[in-house]
Amino acid sequence: LTIQGHMSNGPVLRRKIKVRVGEKECKGTSVTTPAPEIPLEKQEAATNLEIWNEESLKIIPFVEREEAERKLLNRYKLITTDQTSSVINHENYKHSMHNFLYQEEKVESELLTRLNLRGVVKLQNDLSDDRFGLKCACPGTLLAAVPLSHPITPDAPQGFIVKRHAIRSLVRVMKNNDYLGPVYEAEFLKDAANETQVVLQLSERCCTDLNLQNGQQCEMEVQFQLNRLWFCEMHKAIDDLPDLDKVFPDLKNSNFCISFQSHAGELNEKQQAAMNFVLSVTGNRSSIPPLLIYGPFGTGKTRTLAKMTQALVQQPQNKILICTHTN
Repeated sequence: LTIQGHMSNGPVLRRKIKVRVGEKECKGTSVTTPAPEIPLEKQEAATNLEIWNEESLKIIPFVEREEAERKLLNRYKLITTDQTSSVINHENYKHSMHNFLYQEEKVESELLTRLNLRGVVKLQNDLSDDRFGLKCACPGTLLAAVPLSHPITPDAPQGFIVKRHAIRSLVRVMKNNDYLGPVYEAEFLKDAANETQVVLQLSERCCTDLNLQNGQQCEMEVQFQLNRLWFCEMHKAIDDLPDLDKVFPDLKNSNFCISFQSHAGELNEKQQAAMNFVLSVTGNRSSIPPLLIYGPFGTGKTRTLAKMTQALVQQPQNKILICTHTN
């Protein structure tokens, strides 16, 4: 809730208040217990923690990667690139796209390290929450609810990264400020994460090696990293492009045979222009550049695509493939 007062010539008072409505005893009322916070004296700033990687430490994977995945990760190791402002052309297109991916990965990785922490967590066989119900650990594994030092709200950079990418979690159990054993990879349960905590599933090997038990509280250092496999697959897709003309067309030699059909009242001017472009007829279709439609939410992108599809399916010679990363 926000309380806001206003006086014509005076200051404005604005204060956020958190309110919990209902009682545990009320029938039919479900009250979610907030995640336990790590005591401040038990936290250590992420900037003081050394970042782990396979080149300097032994990391025990949650599950062994397939040979093809290992080759891909070795082929496209993260490198430092210089930001370039040169004009993109056919000669430097692939090199520029690789650089953009490396820069994106570097920035997002640095943002994600702000979530790294060291604190006390409780290990459990199962967790219950109103949002995801009952979450049970696989046989031999344990769940760890890890309170975050920074909230991962949807509009925060870290929240956007967690939603978009697969997250790799690394844990190392501690005792009296000394590490116990190597670094273990844990499974990041994205569907159980909220703004103030994440849930990790510790591997069977981690639990066995360190004799971890249900209900045990232990000091643990947790680091969050991007799963690099997604970026490596994007790098490979760039290298596998057989023909740059499809993604980087020569506009000077492209055909723009625009059909000026009009469907009054159904589409606005710009939507109709996109529709006309797609419905254009040209003798050399290979020379038609791709069309990119962009705009904020609610501007009619999906509606325009639906209208295009309706028109194209009326022509039996057309073959239509629609791909999307979400439903």
